[in-house]
This record gives sequence, structure tokens and C-alpha cells, in this order.
Amino acid sequence: MKLRAVVVAALIVGAAAGSALACTGELLFADDFSDPAQSKEKWKKVWADYPESLSFTKGYMEMRGLWGGTAFIPNVEKDFDLCVDITIPKVKRLVSGEAEIRVQRQDHIEYSVSLGADGQILALRTLPSNDSEYLTPDHKTYPGVKVGAGQKNSWRLVVKDDRARLYANDRQLLEFPLVSQEVPPAVMLHGGSDNENDGPWRFSNVKVTRPAPN
Repeated sequence: MKLRAVVVAALIVGAAAGSALACTGELLFADDFSDPAQSKEKWKKVWADYPESLSFTKGYMEMRGLWGGTAFIPNVEKDFDLCVDITIPKVKRLVSGEAEIRVQRQDHIEYSVSLGADGQILALRTLPSNDSEYLTPDHKTYPGVKVGAGQKNSWRLVVKDDRARLYANDRQLLEFPLVSQEVPPAVMLHGGSDNENDGPWRFSNVKVTRPAPN
């Protein structure tokens, strides 16, 4: 993947998130993983190189391993409000693991927000040519993001019209532009590391709604 060091986002650090409005619109999809068998049926479109890369346990969807796992969130519309808790695993090296929220839009343009085990965040736009552009400064840390094995952060990604906003623990971290489109995107959760002995990324309390009116 070719990476172009071009920052095209407006960064907003420490802004009020309006947590009272987080995922309060009309419900599109939700899973608290309280019933692993039922969750496995809900998340029918998943991808993992190995069966153990993605699994469902009580309260969590877990992803681990060298290539990790990817799960497609069902029933997403063009505009959406996504809330998900992500728990950082125990890793051999802090820079070795990451979880991602991916949004793939028309013409296979993909936007991804990577959440590192070291608390650093990187947002990218990847083009069909596999060239990528930074949407944030390279691997930036933000106030309010908890770091360390077992730490849980509450993430929220709001996509509306041609803008995306990312929040962590009720703080808005950044905002970036999207390619405008009229059809729903493919939205994915991903987690993994470069050490097969690292612990799993744990996703919980997934909820997707239509964005609440401003």
C-alpha cells in the first residue's frame, strides 16, 4: 500500500461530544453479545483467515491473530451513528496491535480509523489504486483515550452527508470529509496484531442508529 503524507482533515480535539445524543436515533442494529450463539447468527458476514481469529463469547466479539478478523455490521444506511466499546488486549509490543472501524463507500474508496494498543489513532482514506492518504497526523495520541491492557474505550463514529466525526469516551477527536454517495456503505469492525500470542481485541455493546437531528 502506498501512503501519501497528505493531511486532509480538520482536527477537533477536546470538543464536547453531545453524549446525550449518542446513538439515540432510530435503531438500525444492536448486539450486546449476551447470547454468543445468537450473535453468531446476527453477524453472518465475517472474515477470518483462521477460525480462532474471530469468535463470540458472552458479552464480547473477539478478534486476534496475525491477520485478525473482520465483521460487517448489518443494516447500515447511508447516514449512521455507530457506538461500540473496544477493550485493549494484552500485547507483547504496544505497537503490534490495532482495532479498526472501516467504512467502504462507492468505487471501493475506504475510510479507516485505526485504534492502536498504545492509544494512538490513525485515520486513512484508501483509493482503489491502493494509494492511501492520511486523514490525521501520523499516529496521533488524544487526551481522554485510555491506554493499557484491559482498558475499555467507548467509540462513536457519526457519518452524515459528506462528513464523519469520531468520538472517544464522550470527547470529539476529529472530523474528516467523505466522498458523497446515495447508497449505504459497507461498515466493518476489525482487530488483530502481528503476534499470534497476543490477547484478543474485544468488541462489545455495538449499536447503530440513524443520526439524531442536530
